[in-house]
Amino acid sequence: MPDLHRLYRYVGPADIRAHSKGLPPGRPVQNLEGLVAVLAELGGARAHELTSTYVVDDAGTLRLADRSSEHVACAGNRAVFAAGEITFATDGAILEVSNQSTGFCPEPSCWAALASALDAANIERPEGWTAAFEFRRCDACGTRNLVKDEYFECASCGAALSERWNFDTARCSRVRGRVGNRSWRIDVIEEAGALNQDRAGLHVEANELSVALADGAGGGGGGAEAAELVARAAPRVVAGPQALVELLQELDVQCARAGGSSAGLVLRLSADGGLTGASVGDCQLWSDHQGTWRELSEHQVRKPLLGSGAAQPVPFAAFDVEGFIAGTDGLFNYVRWNTVERILAANDPEEGWRLIDAARLPTGALPDDVCIVTGRVEDARSFAER
Repeated sequence: MPDLHRLYRYVGPADIRAHSKGLPPGRPVQNLEGLVAVLAELGGARAHELTSTYVVDDAGTLRLADRSSEHVACAGNRAVFAAGEITFATDGAILEVSNQSTGFCPEPSCWAALASALDAANIERPEGWTAAFEFRRCDACGTRNLVKDEYFECASCGAALSERWNFDTARCSRVRGRVGNRSWRIDVIEEAGALNQDRAGLHVEANELSVALADGAGGGGGGAEAAELVARAAPRVVAGPQALVELLQELDVQCARAGGSSAGLVLRLSADGGLTGASVGDCQLWSDHQGTWRELSEHQVRKPLLGSGAAQPVPFAAFDVEGFIAGTDGLFNYVRWNTVERILAANDPEEGWRLIDAARLPTGALPDDVCIVTGRVEDARSFAER
């Protein structure tokens, strides 16, 4: 399974997005031969080099469009892993590449997603950007800024700019790959409220997926530290309910030594579609079998938590699973299950953000940290052909 990469949703002017709806997305590039054909189509036979708009779409595919095209149109109005401009020689050699996209304003770290797309297509690439850009939104006037020479000041109003990327408070990351003989899409969606004590860890080994989800308790640093201990245990999540119970019991002791406490949920998705897990506290796990959702964590013991030295993990299992959602109480305490199910059923390309938005107060703030991991079986071909 490939690496987990951050998704970026469109943050540019609404009228540009509206104008782009219905336009064909950029041409997909699956291999070097396809790249050369696309370059000839876009640039004509006499062009010695061509600068194109590009995106890495939410299926991990490189797409190219004419340089005058908007990135949101190239992406088919969907979220992207990377976006910018790229200059090719006619033989497909990359001459220049950047993350310059004022529609998505991606971080320079999106290079990893672009590199993965190029490697998947067997296209030779440089080791990094030939030009990298830092974008920031001005919290005072809302202007999108291109940071130059590490000078963090708004070009419009002069206000200080955030040193951290700030176009989206919710972080949505995605990976697609095979578990057994089926293609899965795994999303991690997170946003910190006041405490920032929710954590998630993922690990893939032997064609199986492991997840560790934690919700640190209390207002001090101990809750965050305990949640980190749980999330970092993802590589130790193995198949078998009893083994997972024993893992949580061990984490109970470790959290106690660290002076913190946390709810915890661990699960293992096996190659045959079986899902096993165990939990302590109030994180929830639901599984989908042929369109019917079932809460697997319904019998968990909420207290005492991990870190008490007396936690009581409860195991669970399901078979032939076609989807799942695991979330902390920042989701399930504030969003009814029928709303969650409706969002998932819509198959919205921005469903991760929809889930977090459903938990917001009328002010837009979150009443609690939110961390969600979703998985669903997909037909990988439909994304390559889109």
